[in-house]
Amino acid sequence: MQRPIDEYRQPWESKEHWELRREFLVANEGNFSENRLLCLAQAFANVELLGCTYPAAVMAQVNELAKNVTALSVVQEKRRENSRVLFVKGEDDDAKRRKTSSSLGTYTRAPRFDDQSRMRASAFFQR
Repeated sequence: MQRPIDEYRQPWESKEHWELRREFLVANEGNFSENRLLCLAQAFANVELLGCTYPAAVMAQVNELAKNVTALSVVQEKRRENSRVLFVKGEDDDAKRRKTSSSLGTYTRAPRFDDQSRMRASAFFQR
């Protein structure tokens, strides 16, 4: 790399994103041209942190180079923990679903309006 490694950090990268990409850069330094390595490192971070996909050849190359990154297992475990979906058991909500319409506190039948009980607009404003 022509510059110190920390100068390659982008201003929008989070600490986690940069540390993962930085480790990829250090682990694979010297194997590719600087431009190619930077591209592969960005693709690696995008795949692991953002869930992006690339053509099969790029994905295979990134996966092969990712074997040298030790922090990847921590990131993957964190992603697994965050992706767990918590469900409510059906029996927890069973009592709520069995309530009758009269216990809901709403109308059981639609209100009826007939002409005799309705007030005309003119009578309303004359009160």
